[in-house]
Amino acid sequence: MHLRGGVKIGARDDKEDTSNKWGTKAKDSSLGFLVGGGVDFALMEDLTLYADVGYANGIYLNNTSADHSDCLDFGIGVTKSYDACSVSAGFVGATNGYGMYNTTYTDNGDTKYPFSWGIPLRVSYSF
Repeated sequence: MHLRGGVKIGARDDKEDTSNKWGTKAKDSSLGFLVGGGVDFALMEDLTLYADVGYANGIYLNNTSADHSDCLDFGIGVTKSYDACSVSAGFVGATNGYGMYNTTYTDNGDTKYPFSWGIPLRVSYSF
C-alpha cells in the first residue's frame, strides 16, 4: 500500500478570480491539494497486480479554480518478475487533458478537455 499527497496553503493569484476588489483578489488564500493512493497485490510468487488513483484540484496544479482545471488520474497493471529482470504493462488515464502532454484543443472556438490515456511498458534488468 502506498499514499501520496501534497498541499499548497495560501496559494496566490487565482487566475480565475478577476474581481480585483480594492486592489486585491478575493481568492488570494486558496487551498491546493493532491491526494492519492494505491496497492500492490501479489497474485502469485512472481506476478504482482498494482493499482493507483489520485486527485489534484486546479489550485494545486496551476493556480486556478477554473472549470476543467482539476485532474483525476488512475493506473492499473501487472508486473512479472524473473531471476534478473522484471517486465510490466498496464493502463493509465487522466481527466481534463492532463497526462504526459497537455491534450486540450479548440474546436469551433470551444476548448475541449479530453480524457488522456496511455499504456506504460517497462523492462528492468539487473546485472
